[in-house]
Amino acid sequence: MFYQFGEYTLAPERYELKRGEEVVPVEPQVLQVLGVLIENRDRVVLKDELLERVWGDVFVGESTLSSRIMAARRAIGDSGAEQVWIKTIHGRGFRFVGHVAELDESIDNAEELARVLQRAETSLKANRIDEAEAYLTDAFRTLESMRFEPDSEYADWHRLKAQLLLLKEGWSSESARTHYLESIRLAEGVGAVEIFRSARYDLATMLEVRGDFKASATLMSAALADPDLADVDAEARELLACSLFHQGKFSECAAQAQGGLASAGRPAERRLCAFYGEDAEVSCLHWLAICSWLLGHDDEALRLSQRAVRISERPGMIFCLAHSRQQSALFHQLRGDAAQAAHWAQSLVWIGTRQNLPYRTAYGEIILNWSNSQDQPTYESVERMEAGVARIAQVGANMELPYLRTLLAEALLAVDEPERATQILEDAIADTICRPGYFYLSEMCRIRALAGVRTCEGEEQIQHWVLRAEEVALAQGATALLSRVRHWNATRRQPGRT
Repeated sequence: MFYQFGEYTLAPERYELKRGEEVVPVEPQVLQVLGVLIENRDRVVLKDELLERVWGDVFVGESTLSSRIMAARRAIGDSGAEQVWIKTIHGRGFRFVGHVAELDESIDNAEELARVLQRAETSLKANRIDEAEAYLTDAFRTLESMRFEPDSEYADWHRLKAQLLLLKEGWSSESARTHYLESIRLAEGVGAVEIFRSARYDLATMLEVRGDFKASATLMSAALADPDLADVDAEARELLACSLFHQGKFSECAAQAQGGLASAGRPAERRLCAFYGEDAEVSCLHWLAICSWLLGHDDEALRLSQRAVRISERPGMIFCLAHSRQQSALFHQLRGDAAQAAHWAQSLVWIGTRQNLPYRTAYGEIILNWSNSQDQPTYESVERMEAGVARIAQVGANMELPYLRTLLAEALLAVDEPERATQILEDAIADTICRPGYFYLSEMCRIRALAGVRTCEGEEQIQHWVLRAEEVALAQGATALLSRVRHWNATRRQPGRT
């Protein structure tokens, strides 16, 4: 409970008096005297009652009480002569006079806090970083002033703070990870189910983008083990499909994408993928399309990819246009269709630039310039690809760096730089992200074999990379990639071919 009178606010339980937003320095006993008078403002408070309420069994004289009354008057702009707020009733005691508004502090702060947190989330979605940071600072001040333990509100604040840090510091931000973990801990402790689920999902997304696919998949598998979510959480299935795809588990990815399509349609306004411009149904269709092609079903893959694009172009779906174009560019690049890959990559660059999405824009520029290098290789295309890879690495979006670096290596081969291409490929293949399996690892090994041909390595070394490419494709069930490496190996051995 707190009291407002004139320009002053008294919060007795916090021993705090404010004039507007400024704290008035007052001794605790003076605040106690003021609190007793305000609480009993409907009557005269006798001197003996004040002495008992404030000092208890400790004996003090009336002179001590008088000095505290004088200090209380000074603190609220009153005086013994004016007696605007504290009136002396001679021979009896004192009475607080004037209008006082009695308010429930917890309700007032909770309502204001909810408004501020909502404004912060709106600002984050619009990429207005400074504005969002100001709102979160205000929200933190409100949290600190609340007289109860607002764990649920703190949990939501930590979730939004983590999103802000991702925008400011990139996906590698350890501070963001710490805030997500704290949000999960607090939300779980007080049963704030939706905040807990959202923070867990956001953390899984962060881990996915950073390249920690197994950790992300573990979090989403745990989410889907929840009986309340197993059949309805399309977002969790989509993110799990994404993790499985990057690990080269294409059949499992397709199964999760199918499950996500079956449960798509539930709003995902608080989810991080939606925050960054993704839609569960559209994304699941794209994962299913890509996996269908890898597993050897090209016609079905094309149909699914086209369907995903059509849905992303519906009214109200503009937020997921960039991601849909990115997935389309990836799909056609994997298929080796440079013209279609260029078409979608160019569209991605336009949309990413317009919507201020630097990661999407850089991704589009890499695939666009890879496509150009297939027909008209130039050092300018290579330089643009290098710049795009550097931008993506800078923000800690590691999940597709080995893939994008392999495209750069291909472009270097096209401009007759096989030594540089070889070094980039070996570094990419050695990346820890690729060790448990990676969606592009078969192609990375095949292109490394191609680099070996260009640098005139021995046949034994070239065959080492060919066999490794075949082994990876077989283990992943990637029929399309297995056929590609075998066809390439057979073709290069024909007379007059390299």
